[in-house]
Parts: sequence; C-alpha cells; structure tokens
Amino acid sequence: NHLVSNEKVDSAINIYQGGAVFEFDGDELNGYIYVPDDPSELKDYIVLRDSVTKEPVELNDDEIVITKKMAKLLGISKGDTLTVKMGEKISGTAVVGAVTENYVYHYVFMTKNVFARMFGISAESNQMLVNLMEEYKDEDVSAEFLAIEGISSTNSIDTLRNTFSEMLKGLDIIIVVIVAAAGGLAFVVLYNLNTINIGERIRELATLKVLGFYDGEVSSYVFRENVILTVIGILCGYIGGNFLHKFVIDTIEVDMVMFGREIYGSSYLYATLITLLFAVIINCSMHFKLKKIDMTTSLKVWNRERNADYEIQTMY
Repeated sequence: NHLVSNEKVDSAINIYQGGAVFEFDGDELNGYIYVPDDPSELKDYIVLRDSVTKEPVELNDDEIVITKKMAKLLGISKGDTLTVKMGEKISGTAVVGAVTENYVYHYVFMTKNVFARMFGISAESNQMLVNLMEEYKDEDVSAEFLAIEGISSTNSIDTLRNTFSEMLKGLDIIIVVIVAAAGGLAFVVLYNLNTINIGERIRELATLKVLGFYDGEVSSYVFRENVILTVIGILCGYIGGNFLHKFVIDTIEVDMVMFGREIYGSSYLYATLITLLFAVIINCSMHFKLKKIDMTTSLKVWNRERNADYEIQTMY
C-alpha cells in the first residue's frame, strides 16, 4: 500500500488492536488486545520479554501473553486461565503462557489462531506499526501519513513518552522532598547523638585532657564510637531502604502505569556518601567544641557532684 511504499518508512506490520475487559477470580480490568498478522515480526516493533528473567517471549497458538501490571492487579500468573470480554456478547478464555515487562497500560498479546479459538471470529487488522527510516525518526510525519487514504489517525511512541514524562514530573518534587527529609533526619540524628554523647561525658573528656591527651586524641576517642554507629546505621538503611522504596512506589503508582522497582548501585553509593559527609561535617564541628572543654571542668564537675551527694546525705 501507499504507507509501506513511502520513502520514510523502513518497515511496517499489520495488527489488530481492540479494547477488552479482562477478568480473573472475580476481579476485572480494562485493557487492550494485540493481535499481529505475523507474530515472528512483532519483536521488531514491540519487545516482549519475561518480567523476571528478562528472556525474550514468543507468541504461540496455545497461550496468551499478558503484561506485568495486569498480572499484579488481577493476581494472575503463568498457567492461570484468563477470561477476556469484548462487549457484552463476545468472550473467551485462554491460558496465560508468560508475563511480559510493560510500564504503560494493560495489554494481552495473542496470535490470530488463539483469537479465533477464543471468540469464534477472525481478527481483522485495524492498525499498522511502523518503523521510520533512521534519518526521519526525529521528524513529525503525522500530517503526511494522515493525507494517505485509509489512515484516520497516527500516534508516535515519542509523543506518548513525552506525554507521560510531563504527567510524572510532579513526582520529582515528591522525590526531592523525601531525599531532603531523609538527609535532614540523618543530620539531626547524628548531631544530637554527638551532642548528647559529649554532654554526658564532659567530666570524662576533661579528665583525659588533664592526663595529657591531645585535642585530636580526645576527638578520636569520642568519634570512633560515632563512626561505628554511622556505619551500622548505613547498613541498616540498606535493608530498611528497600522496604521503604517498595512502599513509596506502591503508594504513588496508578493502575495504568507501573514504575521500575530496581534500585541501582549508584543509589546505595550516593546514600552512603551523603551520610558519611554529614558525619564528617558534624564530627569536625564537634572537634572545635571538644577543644573548648577546660581541663578544670573535671574538678568543677567532681566537686559539684560530691557536694550534691553530701547535701543529700545531710538531709537524711
């Protein structure tokens, strides 16, 4: 046809796409059915891969392939039987052969033979998936394609991607707030930990100075414990952070979109470096506070405690 022969088109495939209601165990979900004319060519347009193993998934005439978010919402898995309804009178069932990775909308992929067996009708192609030539991939060809007879609408993957990116930009603020709150909490905890530690051991630290310890030695004596506690906190944060990440993602997700669950190694690295940076800043500030401890403080505190004990004994 005219579209395939267009100089800007590299390749194209005919497909059937239609809305449907998917049902499993009493739960229903709206989505779309995808039926390619040639299943072997679908991989050039849509990547189907297992949501867990990431291995490629091939369509066959015995089973259907569903998307991951649909499987999660319906509680369905490989080997279960899914009911598909197209309108009030047309419905059918099929066994789920694989769960594919997908992040926007809900889809069921099947061959024409499976479609015919499920619904008793043939899947007549109503769309085309098109790959543009490399030099035209950044060009908007919508107007040119709409001028071709038989084409009523066009859609671009880039357009869809940009649309959802704009919709999800609001999440950036949430992420910034969470990171800032976590950083502020870490800073406050470390600062209070150091302040309380020094405040409760002021006599001990002053005594160390009386015994001839240098300022740096006194600081290392105190900060050694803080460093150990910081490292323990970081290790615990690795575990707790995974659960918090899962909770936040599950909370902000909407039914039509699935966010990635992977936590990259760089995230652990940045979190560790930021925590260590806070610890270094606080320890450096506390070092100057330790330097200001007067060696006579040991005697003053000791005398004050002894007099307090004496007054209590006298009262009795």
